[in-house]
Amino acid sequence: MTRDPAGLLPVAYARPFGGSGVYRDLRQPGQTVREIVESVPDLPPQFLSQGVVMVNGEPVPRAMWAHVRPKPTSAACPISVTLHMAPRGGGGGGSKFKQIFALVAAIALAIVTNGIASGWLATSGGLFAAGSTSAAVLAGAVGIAGALAIAALTAPPSLGGGIPQADGQASGTRQDAAIGGNLMEAGASVPRVIGTHLVYPPFACEPLVEVVGEDEYVEAVFCLAGPHDLADIRIDGAPIADADNVEYETREGWQSDAPLTLVTRQGRTLTPNIELSNIRVDAGDSDGDKLAHQNTPASDLPSWHTVVSRDTPDEINVHLSFLEGLYDTSDPTSIVFVPLRFRFRLKGETSWVNGPEFHVAGKKPGRYIASLKFRWTAEPSPAAVPPKDRGVVRAYKNVPAQTITPAFPGWTADDWFDAGSGDDWLNQANVGSSGVQNFEIAADGATVYLDEASFPKGRYEIQLLAGAAVNDTNFAVSSYQTNGNVRSPFGYWLDGATYRPADEQDKGRRVTVQRVISIWNEHPIATRGLALIALRVKNQSINKLSALASGYVRDWDGSGWNDWTTTSNPAPHYVDILWGRENLDPLPVDLRDQAAFVDWRAWCAAQGYKCDLIAQGERIQTTLLPTLASCGFAAPIQSETWGVALDDDKTGDTPVQIFSARNATDFSWTRAFARLPDGFRVTIRDKEADYEDTEFIVYAEGYTGGPGGRLEQIRYDGIVEEDLARLRGAFDLAQAEARAAFYNLRAPAEYLVCRKGDLVGVQHDTLSRRSGAARIQSVVLDSDDKISGLVLDSEIRIVNEAGLHDVTDMHAVADMHVLGIQTAISIRRSDGSNTTHALSNATGESDTVTLETPVTDEAVSISQPGGSVDYPLIDKGNLVVAGSLSSTFKRFLVMDIEPGADLVAKLTLVDEAPGLPRDLA
Repeated sequence: MTRDPAGLLPVAYARPFGGSGVYRDLRQPGQTVREIVESVPDLPPQFLSQGVVMVNGEPVPRAMWAHVRPKPTSAACPISVTLHMAPRGGGGGGSKFKQIFALVAAIALAIVTNGIASGWLATSGGLFAAGSTSAAVLAGAVGIAGALAIAALTAPPSLGGGIPQADGQASGTRQDAAIGGNLMEAGASVPRVIGTHLVYPPFACEPLVEVVGEDEYVEAVFCLAGPHDLADIRIDGAPIADADNVEYETREGWQSDAPLTLVTRQGRTLTPNIELSNIRVDAGDSDGDKLAHQNTPASDLPSWHTVVSRDTPDEINVHLSFLEGLYDTSDPTSIVFVPLRFRFRLKGETSWVNGPEFHVAGKKPGRYIASLKFRWTAEPSPAAVPPKDRGVVRAYKNVPAQTITPAFPGWTADDWFDAGSGDDWLNQANVGSSGVQNFEIAADGATVYLDEASFPKGRYEIQLLAGAAVNDTNFAVSSYQTNGNVRSPFGYWLDGATYRPADEQDKGRRVTVQRVISIWNEHPIATRGLALIALRVKNQSINKLSALASGYVRDWDGSGWNDWTTTSNPAPHYVDILWGRENLDPLPVDLRDQAAFVDWRAWCAAQGYKCDLIAQGERIQTTLLPTLASCGFAAPIQSETWGVALDDDKTGDTPVQIFSARNATDFSWTRAFARLPDGFRVTIRDKEADYEDTEFIVYAEGYTGGPGGRLEQIRYDGIVEEDLARLRGAFDLAQAEARAAFYNLRAPAEYLVCRKGDLVGVQHDTLSRRSGAARIQSVVLDSDDKISGLVLDSEIRIVNEAGLHDVTDMHAVADMHVLGIQTAISIRRSDGSNTTHALSNATGESDTVTLETPVTDEAVSISQPGGSVDYPLIDKGNLVVAGSLSSTFKRFLVMDIEPGADLVAKLTLVDEAPGLPRDLA
C-alpha cells in the first residue's frame, strides 16, 4: 500500500475477538463517517445499528455519521478512524453498557497503538516512521504508562515482568519427607535482595532424601547471592521455630562463614516411579493361586526393570516403595515377604554383576519404603543385626533351583558377595556364621559395599526383579522351601493341569521404584559468599520456605563506601552493582562519578526514597540499574563517567549551558497531544500485605470525576510501600502531561559540558518572539573599571518600553504588545556560569548594548600546562542571548545525547517542569 503524505486518512476495523485479523486501509479526505463505513468490506450486517466508530479514540454518535467528515491527517494533527463491533448479549442496564464500551475503547487503543508502532502512519517525510521517537510518543498517547517507559527522563521503575518465586508443590500421598522449590540450572544467576523483601530462595542443590529405619529425611540448602540478613524464616507461612521435626541452620554469606554442618552431602535424584511387575493371577480367584493365562503361563511372569545412576557418585540409593504395605488379607497377623533380585553393571559393559537375593518383609498395610544402597566403601564391622519381621529380613548368595515341575533356575550372586564358607543366607539368627559378605541388611533396606578397584565409579545401570509375595510361615529359610518344596517365587509350578504361583497372592505386594539418588560425599556449597538456609526435615512435606531477607551492602561513611549495613536507600545498592564484591568486572575508579552517587544517596535519604526488590537474571544496564535509579527519582548516566541524573527540582539552579542559533542548529520540536488517563491503577508488592500484590488507584491532579474514570494499569517494581507508590504515580501522571513535548537540536563540541539530566537554556525564535544571539566582540568599562556595556558581533533587537500605567499618551503607542517589555541578555561566562542583565538601550536594533547595572570585571583562574592563567569572566567570544527580562531563554532538561561525527551531537530535551510532585509530605 502506498502512503501519500498529503492527508490520506488511516481506517481500521477490529473484528471481534480476532476474527480474520485487522482490516487497514487509507481513504481520501472528505468522506463522511457513513461513507467510510459503507466502503469497508465484510462488515457484519448489524454494524450500521450496533457498530461503533471512533476518530482518534473518541466515539462518533451514530446520528452524526452522515454529517461528520474527519479532517485530513497531517504532521501537526494525525487522524485515524477505527471501527468496532461491541460484544452483545446479557442483561441490559447502564453498568453492562459501560463494560461493553470499555472493551470497545480498549480494542480501539490497541489498534491505533499497533498501527503507530509498526509505522502504519508513516509519511514520506519520516514523521511517525517505525521506531522513531515521534512514533513511540504517539503510541504512548494511547498508553501513557508505556510511553513513559520509553520516553521519560525518569521512567517508571519496572523490571519488565513479575519476580519469579519458588512456591513449590505438595508431594506424596502420606507425610513423605519432601521440600518444594525451584532448583537453579547450571550457570543460572542466584537471586539477590536489594533493600528488604520477602523471598522464596531457590535450592542451591537438589534436595536429598534418605530412608533411616521407617523414617524419611530430606536435606535441602537454599541460597541467595552475597551476604544477607535472614529474618522471619517461615515454612508454608508458619514460623520455622514452631515446626516439628525440622532442623535448620543459616549462614549470612560472609567470606569468613564456617561451612554448614547440618547438610554435608549433595545428590541428584531421578524419580522413575516404575512399578515392578508382579506375577499375574486370575482376577476372579479370591485366593490368588492360579495364573491368569493358563495356556501361556510364561506371559504372567514378572520382568526386569532398569534404572540408571548419575556419573561417578560415592553412593547410589534406590528407594523401593511398597504402596500397599506387606500383609496377608486372610491372616493379618502373618509376616509377608517379597523376594527381590538385582544386578548391576557399569554403563557400556555387557556382563551383569548379580547381587544377593533379598527379602523385604512386613505384616501390616500402609506404605513402606526400603532402600537398596550401593556404597563405595568398606563394609562396617561389626555388621548391623538384621531385623526379624519388618524390613530386609534375609539375603541369599545362592538360591536353589525349583524342585517341582516345571524347572526354574535358582540364583547365584557374584563372588564378591561370597565369603567362601558359611551359610548361603544371612538373617538375624546366623550373623556370625553367614557366608554372605559385602552386603548388609536392615529395617530400612539393604546395602551393597563395593571396592573401587574391582568396581570403578561411574554411571551404573541397575536392574530389579520382584517375585511373588510369600507368607513367611509357609517358608523354610535354610532349605528355601515353600509349603515343603523349593518353589521359585519368580516362576510357577504345575498342580495337575493348573499353573500356580509359589504361594497364594491374596497379599499386599505392589512395589515401585520411587527414586534413584546419586550421592556425592562432598559439601554442597563449595564457595563462600552465599547466604544459606539448610534444612533437615523428618517425615514431613514442605511446599515452600520463605525469609525476610535484607541484602548487606557497603554504605557511604564520609570518605568511601565502607560501612556494611542493610538499607533500602537505592544509591549504595547501585554502587554495589557497579563495583561491589559480587561484580567480577568492577567499574574502574576513573569512571566512577563519586560525587553524583553521594549526592543522590543524601537526596534519597532526605526524601525517603527506597528500593526493595529481588534481582535475578535481569540485564544490569538495560533493566536493573534503570529500575533502581527510578526508585530514587533518577536516571542512569553512562558516558565519560558513570553516575546518575537526579530528577529533582532545579528551580534555583543555573543552566550549565545555553544554546542558540549561534551554537546550535536543526532546532525542532514535537509534541504528542495525548489523551491522558484520569489515573493509574497501581500494583506493588505491598510489604504491609506480606509482599503480596496490592492494587490501588492514583488519580491525576485536578480529576474531579467520580469513582473509576479512565484508568491505565502500571506496576512499580522496587516500591513496596503505598505512600511511595502513590507519590510515584502522581509524579508519572504529572510528567506525562508536563513533558509531552520533545525538543531536538544539534550542537558542536560545546555540548560536552552537558550530561543527561542537566539543566540547559535554549533561545530560539520558535520559542519566543523576542530572541537574539551574538558573541561578545569587546567589553566597555566605565570610570570605575566596571563593565557597563558590550560590543557584539551582530545586531540584536532591543525593546525597552514603559509599562501601561506609565504611558501618558496612549495614542502615541505604536504597538500595545511591547508595553512594559524590557530586553535583557544572558551571558555565558568563561567559567561556564550564566548571568542575566537588563539593558538600558532604547528600543531598536543595535550591536552595542548598555547594561542597566554595571558589573565587576572579574577573572577566573584556569589551569594550563606550565601553570594557571587568569581569564576574564566576561570576555571576547562569550555567547550572549537576548530576550525579555522575565525570560531570556527557555529552561530544559537534557534527556538524551547522541554523539555524531566531527564532535557534533544530537540533543533531545524535555521541559524542566519544576512543579512535579516529589515530596512524600
